[in-house]
Amino acid sequence: AADAEPGLVKDPLDPALSYLKSNYTGGTKCDLTGNQRRVEVHYKCGEVRTPMIESIRETASCEYTLTFKSAHLCGHPAFAVPKNELLSINCYPLVASTASAVQDEDEDEDE
Repeated sequence: AADAEPGLVKDPLDPALSYLKSNYTGGTKCDLTGNQRRVEVHYKCGEVRTPMIESIRETASCEYTLTFKSAHLCGHPAFAVPKNELLSINCYPLVASTASAVQDEDEDEDE
């Protein structure tokens, strides 16, 4: 059985690390724990020719994390790389009296 609502795990600094998470439970009985097996699937954007399983890890006895990559996710806004906002820098000429005051401060700090 899958979660009713998968969750988006978003990395604000690197969208390439973002993924859609879905948990599946109710697998076969685990001989070690007696619990049913379960898997957490991470769906990631990946520039791959065909959708593929990137990795499968057993995080605890009979509990798994499967990472699935597909280029189909790359067009979704949640996986888009944020555009940097352009900021303007205003420069002003340094007035001679201000320049000498700044120079005096620098000399005081050196002493």
